[in-house]
Amino acid sequence: TFDVTKQCPKGGSVQLKGGINGTGDRATHSLTVDATATRIDTGCAFEAKDGGTITVNGNPNIAYTGHLNIVNGAFVGLQTQSHEGHITLARNGGAAVPCDIKVMSSFDPATHTVTVTGNVCEHIINVTRTRGG
Repeated sequence: TFDVTKQCPKGGSVQLKGGINGTGDRATHSLTVDATATRIDTGCAFEAKDGGTITVNGNPNIAYTGHLNIVNGAFVGLQTQSHEGHITLARNGGAAVPCDIKVMSSFDPATHTVTVTGNVCEHIINVTRTRGG
């Protein structure tokens, strides 16, 4: 398990807590890992590209899950992760705007394909990329 809190550049904090479970075998170069975590933003402020300040608060928070499987030094089966939850964003001390986040990603080693789908703050994500083996 882990529970880490860090201060944000312009005030507030972000906490990441969760756990990782897995098994590994050095002899066969095999590893299976499942992770879950929660990101908790509490007035986490940082500088925007234009010089303004953006402040993030969990509403309630962002949940993460991930799965990794390696057998004999190679990825086997679908490798997955997801981010899901709600935050609020405020710019330069203005009103907080709600933001829903639901993003799923996967890597299929059989086809060398990465897929990312979902939405972040009403922006739709739908990307698939395949590379040669």
